This record gives sequence, structure tokens and C-alpha cells, in this order.
Amino acid sequence: MRLNVIFYTFLIIFIATATISLLGVTRVVSIDKENLRWMLSATIIELAVAMIALFKSAPFFGEKPNVVSLMENSIRIIDEVFPDMEELLVGKAQAEKNRQYGIVMRKERGDLVAYQRLQIIHGSDIEKLPEEDKEAIERNKKAMYRFKDRWDETHSKLSEANTESEREEIEKKLAFLVTGMKKEFHSILDLLLRQGVVLQDHYQNVRNIVDDIASGDKKRPPAVVSVQ
Repeated sequence: MRLNVIFYTFLIIFIATATISLLGVTRVVSIDKENLRWMLSATIIELAVAMIALFKSAPFFGEKPNVVSLMENSIRIIDEVFPDMEELLVGKAQAEKNRQYGIVMRKERGDLVAYQRLQIIHGSDIEKLPEEDKEAIERNKKAMYRFKDRWDETHSKLSEANTESEREEIEKKLAFLVTGMKKEFHSILDLLLRQGVVLQDHYQNVRNIVDDIASGDKKRPPAVVSVQ
């Protein structure tokens, strides 16, 4: 709130100074030379300060992405989609029974943390990765976001399916999406392994579930769909 007040106060002063100076220069308002000189100087200084602030805040050259954040974003999407992927493979009842996760990875103060604090990947270690790994992490993050958008859009249609054939068609599309992302899922998990992370809990099952879905190896019984 205080920053807003300061901003608008500065803006009003700048507009007032610039307006009066312009009126003085064009002799619409009579201002003696000494005062006019000081007002023009103030206007120029205010303009210079505004330009410096603009250049500091505007990402003209783009900021280098934080590799730890990119990794954390991809892992978070794995956490969000995994329950639905597991349900697609083994059915809702079995998936809900399995859903007792003891490990979740999150970013904390520049590090990637595997909760229940089993391991920490220090941000400084990730920043030392080869450039090709960093580029791969950035590509993974973008691919995972595209995948998540398409997954959410397609998965939301399951509840609207009125027949078994409609549901199967939607599930085929979901399986197609997972198959297309198989390489990215493996890449993220492999990078974590290379960093010495012990992948347990649902992270240990992600690779198998992705591979099974990609191979068409379904283990769930037919879903019961109510026809409206």
C-alpha cells in the first residue's frame, strides 16, 4: 500500500513539474529564468530516475531460468498426474488403496527436498550440472506443462462419458499422451538417480506405470459407467 502511495505521489509531482516547465518554456505561463532552469533540471532528473527504474525492472535480455525451479515444477506435475495415471492403469479402487504416499519432493530455499526429509539435492550441486543437462531440464519443464494442460483437458471429460465406448476412447487419448511423454518422465527420474536420490514410494512406480500404459498393459477391470 505504501509503495502505491509513493508511486502515485512521484507520478503527480513529475506530471506537475513537467507541465509547468512546458508551459514556462512555451511562455504560456510567465516563469523567471532561474526558476524555469531549476524546474527543467528537476524534470530531467525525474525522467532519468524513471528510465533507470524501468530498465532495471524490464527483462530486456531475459532472466536465466532457475534450474532447481524447473526441476521442482516437473516433479510437482508428476505428483499431480500420478494418481490419475495409476487409476487409468489399475482402476480407481486399487489406486485409492495405493495412495498412501510417504515421500513428496518440493523446492525449499533453493534446494529440492524429498519429504519426509529423506534426502536433499542442494541447489548449488544442480547449478553445477553440465549445460546439456540444464537445457534438458528446461525442455522437460516446458514439455511437462504442455502435457499437464492436455492431460487435465482430456481427463476432465471422463466424468462426462455416458457409455463404456466413450470412456475407452478418452482413456486411449490419455494413454497416448502418457506414451508421448515417456521419454520426458524417464529423463527426469534418471537425472534424479544420477544425483544420488533414492526413488521410493510412488516415484519408484512412476517409471513402471508409464511403461505399462505405453505398452498397453492394462491391469484394471472394466469401469462401470452409468448411462444417463
